[in-house]
Amino acid sequence: MNNNHPEDAGASPERKLTREPRQPALRRYRFRLDDGRADQLEREAAATGQDIAGLVRRILDEHWALQEELAAPIGTVGEEKSGRIIHQLLAETEQRIAGSYEAALRRLHRRVDALFERLELVSVMVAQAYRGFLLHTPEVPLEHRDGFETSAEDRYAGYEETVARTLARGGFELAQKVDGEQPTGSSTDSSTN
Repeated sequence: MNNNHPEDAGASPERKLTREPRQPALRRYRFRLDDGRADQLEREAAATGQDIAGLVRRILDEHWALQEELAAPIGTVGEEKSGRIIHQLLAETEQRIAGSYEAALRRLHRRVDALFERLELVSVMVAQAYRGFLLHTPEVPLEHRDGFETSAEDRYAGYEETVARTLARGGFELAQKVDGEQPTGSSTDSSTN
């Protein structure tokens, strides 16, 4: 006497206990690819450990998900947000931009610090040079000042020309490097000066 239900007649005990969900039927397609795309598909399949058919299905799923995401309106506060892929890409882009800005700001900060150090050095040098000038140059008597003023203006014009030529050749040795970089327009070979 068999106490089993009629639909279970002849089924193994394991079959009665576990029923596997039915897989959707897969249709077979045949298509051709040029060598470049075929090689790329094979490399991707090898890198991800998938077979070609599984990789093509995954690529199509991602493509259609992106198409749906681009067509869907952006979610509002409190709703399920659409745009998972777009938001992820935007977040990654934001992180890269922030990282590059931070690095650029650190470089700029180092250069500004170096410039201030150079400026302080030049300021001290000018103050010491002027002090030395005052120590070793007697004051011009009033009756001789007119002649000295003309001479001083001529010598100062010559000084300005010398400074302009020096800067055109790449500047003074003191200004050659700021933060390890050559100034723009400076010559790297001092033998040509």
